[in-house]
Amino acid sequence: MKKQRKSIMLKLAVCAFAVYIAASLIVQAVSIRDDGAKLDLLKSQVTDQQNQNAQTKRILAENDQKFMESVARNDLGYAKPSERIYVDASSN
Repeated sequence: MKKQRKSIMLKLAVCAFAVYIAASLIVQAVSIRDDGAKLDLLKSQVTDQQNQNAQTKRILAENDQKFMESVARNDLGYAKPSERIYVDASSN
C-alpha cells in the first residue's frame, strides 16, 4: 500500500513538474516572439533615421544658400538683422 502511494505521489510530482516546464516554455516562446517584433520595429526606426541623416548630410553638403535661408526662416524662425517678423495671431 505504501509503495503504491509513493508511486502515485511520484507520478503526480513528475506530472506537475512537466506541466510547469511546459508552461514556462510557452511563456518564454511568447516573450521571444514579442521581443522579436520589438526588435523589428527598432530596426525599422534605425533605418529610417539613417536615411534621414543621409538626406540631411546631402543637403548640408550642397550648401545651397537659398535652401539654408528658407530653413532658417520657415523652420527656425530666424530673420535678417534689419528685418521684423509679424505673426498673424488670428489664424488659429
